[in-house]
Amino acid sequence: MSIFGSDQVCTFSKISGVILKDGEPVRNSLIERSTDYNSKKSDETYTDENGRFELPALFERDAGGFLPQ
Repeated sequence: MSIFGSDQVCTFSKISGVILKDGEPVRNSLIERSTDYNSKKSDETYTDENGRFELPALFERDAGGFLPQ
């Protein structure tokens, strides 16, 4: 990251998938995600009727964003 770039870093990429158990979709199941970059953060979603879920990318401000690395 340079002093001319963004002051945010991606701490977790977008993720999606299908949860199966014994070949069958796991419906309405809680999916939790957590990260600990500068501070602890978490989010959650539920699988749909087909076992699918999606979580967006997470971005966090980088305290050292203005220093060359």
